[in-house]
Amino acid sequence: MKKFQGVLRYLRRDLIISMKQVVQPREISVDTAGLVHTAAYLDKFFNGRTSENEQRRSGFVWAEDLVRRCRLETGVFR
Repeated sequence: MKKFQGVLRYLRRDLIISMKQVVQPREISVDTAGLVHTAAYLDKFFNGRTSENEQRRSGFVWAEDLVRRCRLETGVFR
């Protein structure tokens, strides 16, 4: 997940973007995520209870940073 900070740093350093162009999202809430996912799925994913088989199928090993990234990607903008 560090690559995203690096990309932002390079874009700013090379004057490609300014901080005025950067939008800070808020993480999606459990209630909002619950509109498209079951409570059981959200509990497993948000709390690190996915099985090794589920992780293998998704192609991602569970990590808190992964959950945060997913919640930010699907969250709302301020």
